[in-house]
Amino acid sequence: MALAVYALGIGFGCLVDAIVKGVAPQITVIVLLAWRFFFGGSFVTAIYIAKRKPMPSWPALRFHTFRAAVQLLAAFLFFWALTQRSLVDVTVIGFTAALMIAPIARLILGEPMTAKSFLATLIGFG
Repeated sequence: MALAVYALGIGFGCLVDAIVKGVAPQITVIVLLAWRFFFGGSFVTAIYIAKRKPMPSWPALRFHTFRAAVQLLAAFLFFWALTQRSLVDVTVIGFTAALMIAPIARLILGEPMTAKSFLATLIGFG
């Protein structure tokens, strides 16, 4: 079941990429991002309100604001890349992000990179 949900998530991610590639010639990347985050934010806000969760603390809000800014930059660069390159090129490069998690976690967080994860990363890039 988990594999099916994962595959469905990848499918929807690819669908979003294809839609962005299709509409990008008519509108700017900034407008694409505005609509993406407006609808995403509206959807998540509605769920948050419906669950009646307490507001996060100020340190949590600062952290998530920073994280959102980084995500916004990443989305902008990804969507801009879709306007410059073929859908296949950008999607394949986007999927390599998963291969970079272990080395980046090692550099930024100091997490140990096991021989197994190092080998898996090499095989993935191969």
